[in-house]
Amino acid sequence: MAQATDLLLDEDGDLMLKEGNLVIGYSDGQHIQHLFEIEPGELKENVLVGVGLIKKQHGPLDGGLRREASLQLEADGYRLNTPLVLEKNSNGTIKISIDAQRID
Repeated sequence: MAQATDLLLDEDGDLMLKEGNLVIGYSDGQHIQHLFEIEPGELKENVLVGVGLIKKQHGPLDGGLRREASLQLEADGYRLNTPLVLEKNSNGTIKISIDAQRID
């Protein structure tokens, strides 16, 4: 399947530059990360997009959150190859294991 390409961002969320030029590359991981971080309603063009995982990290990791994340991935054009795995680390942050690929 085809992978998405886009402008890449660095670890601070700024546009990545290499020798003064913007960097373009495979961006599926970046797209998925943003999808999970964005709060529903945050994107004016599509208010239903977003999982809002940052605010939900102190809540339960229940089936509802897994379902919402799976639906958001599918709506964005990804197919899950295996069930989504959400786990809390000892410091309370959420670790996500995703095996998904973009469908054409």
